[in-house]
Amino acid sequence: LNPIGKTLSRIRTKSIEDEVEKHPMVRRAECYKTPDGTVYISIVQRTPVLRVVGEDDYYVDDLRKTMPVSPNHAAYVPVFTGRVTKKMATGSIYDFAQYLNKDEFWGNQIDQININQDMKVELVPRVGNHIIMLGSFDRFEQKLEKLRKFYLYGLNEIGWNAYSKIDLQYRDQVVCTRKSN
Repeated sequence: LNPIGKTLSRIRTKSIEDEVEKHPMVRRAECYKTPDGTVYISIVQRTPVLRVVGEDDYYVDDLRKTMPVSPNHAAYVPVFTGRVTKKMATGSIYDFAQYLNKDEFWGNQIDQININQDMKVELVPRVGNHIIMLGSFDRFEQKLEKLRKFYLYGLNEIGWNAYSKIDLQYRDQVVCTRKSN
């Protein structure tokens, strides 16, 4: 496959493309020759959207397909831990990660997402020393909007470390647990 030192007629661009596309981080490769004797390879990488860490360790790309974690590079994407199945990772978790990636505030605020033993969603924020109980991914946009308002009008007044848990599982309510001293 190495084209160095070979005549143009002996270089098989399709074989080079096929070999490069076997790499798990490559979405597509295009190899071609020019009349001046140059061989070009154009590579399109896969784009990770989220990472699952736990028993299995993998990324999910922007086509909802799993891909391995690179030993040399890390992507800055939402991290999901706990009882995550591949079906969840490419379904409801993917939708939630896309929301976080598109929303500047939540993308910067949510550090980790954990699926606990009861299959409930817990969010670990970057700012504040509390856990956010989302419950399930249903209506997550409304739940996070409720939390955004609570952050603006509640925590800004009393402090970001006043509560150990903020629960968004209940419709039209934010239930907080005060920290014990």
